[in-house]
Amino acid sequence: MRVEFVGGPLGQPWGKIMKDLKTRSRGPAVVVVAFVGKDAPDMLNLRSGDALVCDAADSTIKNGITSAAALKAIQKKGVQVFSVPGLHAKVVATREWAWVGSANASSNSQHNLVEASARITGGQAQAAFKWGTDLCTEDRLLERSDLVRLSKSPVIKRPFKQGSAKGLVLELPKRLDELWIVCTHSFEPTRRELEKDEEDRGQLKEISAVAPRDLIPIRCDVKDMPKGLAKGLWVVDIHNGRPSRPGQVVAIKNQGVYKTVWLAFTETPRIARKSEIVELAPNWADEPKITDGKTLRKILSLYSI
Repeated sequence: MRVEFVGGPLGQPWGKIMKDLKTRSRGPAVVVVAFVGKDAPDMLNLRSGDALVCDAADSTIKNGITSAAALKAIQKKGVQVFSVPGLHAKVVATREWAWVGSANASSNSQHNLVEASARITGGQAQAAFKWGTDLCTEDRLLERSDLVRLSKSPVIKRPFKQGSAKGLVLELPKRLDELWIVCTHSFEPTRRELEKDEEDRGQLKEISAVAPRDLIPIRCDVKDMPKGLAKGLWVVDIHNGRPSRPGQVVAIKNQGVYKTVWLAFTETPRIARKSEIVELAPNWADEPKITDGKTLRKILSLYSI
């Protein structure tokens, strides 16, 4: 087996993935990507006998994360299209080679995001191809009538933008008066707690503009929850010592000895390091609310925004 790693700069893996897909002598390909943008037909260069597996759930189409028009165009080439709601993988495979990495089939991935993929050959490529084809089951196949129906679904236009693997994400307001810094740690939730998360996620879809699966729960001990943190405020979660991107509080739920804070994250070109934030806000643990305009702007500049 041979492994070739290809990482950024922007869009770097796509040049080589597209070159492999354009090869006339290649065998059937299976492309497994979570989201398919409107430019995917030109990027993927699929042909009759190939298969595309993506997330084409109604909510994904309505939020503009996967393009029904792109799926129709790909299907017209004789490609079978399958939908697996909740899919997050990114694999492009034939029996001879496979690309495994982070890139969705979109111009955003190709031109705006820093992606990484590994090209493998031999037995592991065959394993990746088999894994992809095993997802292509009859119950997941999208017929022409399915795509016609999806293409008629109105795409919801909100003040959001398409991000990376997480899909629809919030944009920071042009004027931000305060930013909270919170600290959370990993723990092993019980089965009941996971079930409760799913119940809450379903309920929150009624009050949140982002897709339910793009809402991320973080947990704080009640005693560690910053006083004053509330719905609508913007936070940076330092989780296990690693800062998140800025996120907006959608809801706060009580769960026994801790609180669950539901966040919708914005997309940024980079993520700040904890040491950088500590340098700008050394007292953040005791004073988590940042209101000083100069400090706030410097923290946001760490994310290249």
